[in-house]
Amino acid sequence: MIRDRIIQTAGSLFAQKGINSVSMEQIAERAGVSEKSLYAEFTGMADLLEECLNREITKIETGISTAQSVSQSVLETLILVMYVAFKEKSDFCTAFYEDLSKYPATRKHLAIFNMKVQNSCASYFMKCMEEGFFVTNENQERMALIYMEEICSLATKYQHTMIKTLIKGICTPKGLNEAARIQTVLEININRISNLK
Repeated sequence: MIRDRIIQTAGSLFAQKGINSVSMEQIAERAGVSEKSLYAEFTGMADLLEECLNREITKIETGISTAQSVSQSVLETLILVMYVAFKEKSDFCTAFYEDLSKYPATRKHLAIFNMKVQNSCASYFMKCMEEGFFVTNENQERMALIYMEEICSLATKYQHTMIKTLIKGICTPKGLNEAARIQTVLEININRISNLK
């Protein structure tokens, strides 16, 4: 109970202010526990940060699993999985990602997870080509990876709009029809994902 409250509080503070702008004392105070109780649960900031990251990864994995279960097509799965991944990413301020440089183990853990999500999306992307939703060429795998790399590097504020624009730009007529269908149920499915996480 105390541990969960500390992790939730720290995660919220890290998301708002970054890591370096938050002290263990502030986390303890905001969580309503003593510093002694905080240090009984976590050895220090790096330990607490790793637990916060684990919780965030679990949330994203749950969201992705839910996206897969509510989707009616591979294109819908791709869009919803990207939404989940980028929504969680956009909840954290820029300072958080900059501050990660002082925590190489956590930064590496996050990079590995992000690569896993990116590869998963690239796989869905290729399936979209195989099923006729996206235009194809002789370098399908490379095209999928390039698109996913570009999408992942977009400014977070505009990411959702850019995803839709990029996807529509490579859709076949079949893909455009499916994208139109998805648009009508997208908000409903996003709400399902948000409620189940």
